[in-house]
Amino acid sequence: GEGWRTNHALRRSLQLQRSTGDGEMEGVEVFVTYHGSGAFTVEVEGQEFACSTAALGGGTLALYTLVYTPMKRTTHLNTWVGSVVGALPPLMGWTAGGGSLLSPEAAVLFSALFLWQMPHFLSLAWLYRADYAQGGYRMLSLGDTTGAKTAGACLEYSLYLALLPPACWAAGVTSCMFPLESIGFNGLFLLAAWRRSEERRVGKECR
Repeated sequence: GEGWRTNHALRRSLQLQRSTGDGEMEGVEVFVTYHGSGAFTVEVEGQEFACSTAALGGGTLALYTLVYTPMKRTTHLNTWVGSVVGALPPLMGWTAGGGSLLSPEAAVLFSALFLWQMPHFLSLAWLYRADYAQGGYRMLSLGDTTGAKTAGACLEYSLYLALLPPACWAAGVTSCMFPLESIGFNGLFLLAAWRRSEERRVGKECR
C-alpha cells in the first residue's frame, strides 16, 4: 500500500544520505560514481595483479548490484546469493598473491567464508525480522513465527562449517592442525546453534 511505499522511500532516502555523507548527491550521480569507481578498480586489478583477480572483482560487483540487490525484495534466497558475494573477495586476495583460482586452497577459502556467513546473516535476519519486514525485504525469518526454520538452517550450516577442517585434513589440503585449532571456535558455534535449534523445536511442539 501507500504506507509501505512511503516507508520504503524514506528508508532509501536515509540510506542514500548515509552513503553520500551529506545527502547532496542525486541518484544518477550515485550510480555513475559507484559503477565508475568499480570499473576503475577492476581495471587496476587487471593491470597490477592477475586477470582472474579482475574477473572476480567485476563478477562480484555485477552479482551484488544486478542479482543480489534485486533479490532482497523478491525471495529469501537472497541470503544464499549474498553469501556467495561475500565469499568472493578472499579469492581475489588469493589470486592477486599468485594463487590459482582452481586450487583446493581457493575452494577452502570460499567455502569457509560462505558457510560462516549463512548462520551469521540468518541469525541477524531473525533478530531484526520486524525491521526487514517493515523495509519490504524477503528473508527466511519472515513467516517463521517460532524461529524453528531459521534455527534449523543455522544449525545445518554450522555443522557444514565444523566438518570443513576435518575434510581439508582428510583430503591432504592442510595439516592436522587446522581441524585441531578449529575445535574451540567451531565447537562453541555448533553448540550455540544446536541449543537454539532445540529451543525453537521444543517451542514449536508446545504450540
